[in-house]
Amino acid sequence: MTGKITRKGLQGVFLLFLITFSANALQAQEQTVFGAEEAIKSPAKIPSPILRQLRRDGRVRQCVAGKGAVKNSWFSAAAVDLNGDQETDYVVKAVNPCLFGANLAPFWVFHNLTHRYSLVLRADTLGLEIMPETTEDYHNIKLSRTTAVETGESILKFDGAKYQ
Repeated sequence: MTGKITRKGLQGVFLLFLITFSANALQAQEQTVFGAEEAIKSPAKIPSPILRQLRRDGRVRQCVAGKGAVKNSWFSAAAVDLNGDQETDYVVKAVNPCLFGANLAPFWVFHNLTHRYSLVLRADTLGLEIMPETTEDYHNIKLSRTTAVETGESILKFDGAKYQ
């Protein structure tokens, strides 16, 4: 072996660079800020196990009473990675006005446990942000609220099972 760089070797290095750059660019584009009044930027298809859990949510069931079945169009989701495990987790936001409160929208955060989805946060909030800081290897989540008398934020941390 002579130590020469061959054309085939350069192509391999370039391909590896391109794959790495594309994966990092995709991760950098992941939506981390969600608002009650803003649409999800790149909606993801909601897996059926998550839809089944959403249909059992108390607020969703109240909204459905007398109106037929819950439809997929009632929700919008963003694919996120809560803990850097390269598994697709989801932030789901209600889009059906029946589910909204005064200056609040319901959000659900699901963690992917190899295609079993665990509900790790359910919150009615004005804004939800996945923070860069982590607890238990999971990104902290900031919730924003505004009422007639106060504006505030809460930082939720993962306790090993849910965000508290």
